[in-house]
Amino acid sequence: MNIYKEKWYHSPWLICLLAVLWKASVFFLFISIILLITRSVSIKRFKKHMQQSKPATHEPDPIKGEIQQLKLKKENVVRDTIKLQQEKDALEKQISMLNTEITALKKEIESAKTENKKPVENIVPAPAKRNMTKVSKADYFKYTKARVYPDNYTVIDFETTGLKPENSKIIQIGAVKFQNHQKIDEFVTLINPDVPIPTNITRITGITNDDLIGAPSIKEKLPELLSFIGSDTLVAHNAPFDMKFLLHNMYAENLPYQKFRVVDTLTLARRHIKNTDNHKLETLKQYLGLDTFSSHEALSDCLVTGELYQHCLEMQRAYV
Repeated sequence: MNIYKEKWYHSPWLICLLAVLWKASVFFLFISIILLITRSVSIKRFKKHMQQSKPATHEPDPIKGEIQQLKLKKENVVRDTIKLQQEKDALEKQISMLNTEITALKKEIESAKTENKKPVENIVPAPAKRNMTKVSKADYFKYTKARVYPDNYTVIDFETTGLKPENSKIIQIGAVKFQNHQKIDEFVTLINPDVPIPTNITRITGITNDDLIGAPSIKEKLPELLSFIGSDTLVAHNAPFDMKFLLHNMYAENLPYQKFRVVDTLTLARRHIKNTDNHKLETLKQYLGLDTFSSHEALSDCLVTGELYQHCLEMQRAYV
């Protein structure tokens, strides 16, 4: 009796079956790997295709941008040209209307002359007659340098928009009347020059355009100044400057000729004061210890000039 009992898993058929199954599983595994690889490759190709199929984005062309800007500039130039042309047409129309009015006025004036009538004042004002029957224009601007230094006098000072009266205006008048070297009265006023004040003049004097709004004109105040002066000798520092403005404005306003006697404290200071850097009124003000007075303000400058005049007279009398 054969004692060896064959186990069920020792069956050759079973072994063959297992071998077949193992090979089949390996085969299917291989196939699966192939399929996975193929699928992965297909997905990559699909993505690449999709990316290539998207519309390409291009960076902005700088040349096209410049062309567009030039077009806009051209449109602006054309628009401005049209606007300027319209303004020009409007101005030409206004000029034409003015020429028509001028022609009509000329005809009216000629008609008035023909009929021996005076033209209407608001059309052509009659020129004022100058009260200068006994003095020429050249003599009108002359004045006398005082040979005797009086105890009674009027100090004057002008603040102006410039240095020459022909193209500059008075913006402030200051005058102080002295009797026996004692102040007895003063005259000070702002003047509206009817022109803008230069910025450098505002910086020097502190007078602004706003300060002169509503101020009286030189035509209003100059007669009052002359009445204030009366027959007094005038005292001024750098007198030729102030006298040029005074006489020029008197002549322009047709005021009667007046012969002035004038003392120039600049001449006196140069003669009697030697230990200063210069003889400007501001420098001499410090020399006299009058720092409380402001500079380039008409009334203050008059008071300083009065003190300077008295100081120079005292020094002159000390030499005698």
